[in-house]
Amino acid sequence: MRLGGNMVLAVVMLAGLCGAASLHAMAHASGVDDTVSDAEMLSSAIAACKSDNFDGFFELFTQNDAVRKAHLAPQIEVRALQQPGKLMRSIIGRDYRDYRIAMQDYQYVDAAAPAGQDSRQQMQIKPRLLSGKTWQVDYIKVEYDGKGEGDDPGALVRTIGKPGAYIFEFSNGCWQLTRDLR
Repeated sequence: MRLGGNMVLAVVMLAGLCGAASLHAMAHASGVDDTVSDAEMLSSAIAACKSDNFDGFFELFTQNDAVRKAHLAPQIEVRALQQPGKLMRSIIGRDYRDYRIAMQDYQYVDAAAPAGQDSRQQMQIKPRLLSGKTWQVDYIKVEYDGKGEGDDPGALVRTIGKPGAYIFEFSNGCWQLTRDLR
């Protein structure tokens, strides 16, 4: 069944207020059609911003292209991770295509890897508040032992490749991706 207007609003608002739960998961758990429109995802992202819920915002940003496009700064600065003062290049926000994190089965994965069951490399994500409402999300590809229960991937076996990070600054009522640190 398709979500009715009041049900959409309730699911969107609840998703915006919850930390790790996705809008897709909430719609599915509520027994309604889990097809969620871009408008509903965008509304949920705004609700997350209004409630200072960066984790909820970040999950929506990672899951949905429309949310991501709406929350890119006018200019994205690509900087060196080890030397953040070193500007490597600047990209017009609407032209930025280098976001490297995706979600697959409620796990963060490498967006550059081919899509498919178990084909994408998992990513370890560590959001941390830098100051005020500015967040840095550190990421690195990882391998887990697969011995966890449920959605738990198990113990970390190793990290793979170079780490990176994204900086999100709060502007005009919501977070925007402003820097890509490599």
